[in-house]
Amino acid sequence: MKYKTILWDIDGTLLNFEMSERISMEKCLEKHGVSMTKAQFEEYKKINKECWKMIEKDHSRRNELMVKRFVDFFTLLNVSIDGVQFNKDYQEALGTYYCLNKFALEVILALKPHCKQYAASNGSKVAQLGKLKGTGLYDLFDDIFISEDVGYEKPDITYFNYIKEKTHYDPDTTIIIGDSLTSDMKGGENAGIDTCYFNPKHQKNTSQAVTYEIDKLIEVLDIVK
Repeated sequence: MKYKTILWDIDGTLLNFEMSERISMEKCLEKHGVSMTKAQFEEYKKINKECWKMIEKDHSRRNELMVKRFVDFFTLLNVSIDGVQFNKDYQEALGTYYCLNKFALEVILALKPHCKQYAASNGSKVAQLGKLKGTGLYDLFDDIFISEDVGYEKPDITYFNYIKEKTHYDPDTTIIIGDSLTSDMKGGENAGIDTCYFNPKHQKNTSQAVTYEIDKLIEVLDIVK
């Protein structure tokens, strides 16, 4: 095996986060008698994207920014909803509504006898544990590293150093697989490990941190072996 250790991103890589995000938002808004249009949801995603960019740069602002994204969105919708409680409800919803991406389970099961596999996520603990347990992935990973517990976000080198201290992985035989250029690929580059960019929508790749690029998870088998 070329790689003995795999760090797996969760949202957008193993799981269909777009579906989970949309359903969770709709369900949480329904509790307040509020609906949103497709265009409004697209605006939320823009707000959310900027939120996570800032979280990746400054973990200390995580809780503040995760609430602020909803406060900003509710201002756009012109509704009055408590952002703190909504964020809590939303995290719980994310852990309830989930969907595995095609080949995700098959690939992890195929590689399990051959290498160590770890979850490496910036998502919230409540949401991630709900998803991992619900999909059956929880029991397949050798360990799970959620930034909320670690105290740092991908791509911070300290996040990866923490995992290295816990797992004793060899950078020369370790790879991170994820869908984010800014957290997964940049993080892998910072940690000195190979990277695999999962890019099913064929978005433009402007990063120099990508070792491999795939659009189907089944391709991971050829890369790792």
